Amino acid sequence: MSENEPGDLRLILECSVYHPKGTEMFATTIAGPIWRIPVGAEQIPPDDIHHPLVRKISVSRHHRRQLEYKLNWNSRLGRQEIGKPNSAFVVQFADHLVVDHLQESNEFERPGSPKLHNLMALAVDYYPAPFIMSGHIAPLVVPVNRYKYVMSLDPFEGEKAYTSMGKFQREVVYRLSGTGIIPLTADAFPIRPYP
Repeated sequence: MSENEPGDLRLILECSVYHPKGTEMFATTIAGPIWRIPVGAEQIPPDDIHHPLVRKISVSRHHRRQLEYKLNWNSRLGRQEIGKPNSAFVVQFADHLVVDHLQESNEFERPGSPKLHNLMALAVDYYPAPFIMSGHIAPLVVPVNRYKYVMSLDPFEGEKAYTSMGKFQREVVYRLSGTGIIPLTADAFPIRPYP
């Protein structure tokens, strides 16, 4: 799939995928294909993200709760700043870091079916990887500067989640930011370094 032009908002809202260069579809599930986004080595602190969505969720519990719901349920409803979210894993292999996400088909019916993360784990053998973290990723309808995605990371919660992270986890957050992915906690707080 080719990279969408930022001006094509209708396409972003309908298809839920806005892939950066280098992204490949590499596996399939009953729910849809799994795409792999390469995460670059560039590390950028996520404390200088000036996106309207980040400003809203930084000051408003209401906006944060709406975004948390949309991301965690992979919902097409709710916040209009993002397209449809997808279940995802951040995976560190021996020599590279990636974000894999399952692009859920419109025809797939979830009731009574396995969780989307479980479907991904059935299709791809992740367990030899030394590091894996689940989350949810969605394209930003209006990209700002390098940022094209927002991603919640399941293991982290709260406004000061950064302080509980280990050195490697902080490096992952910086690399996600450097790749154009705004890192959030599972409860939709922006992950930022604190003094």
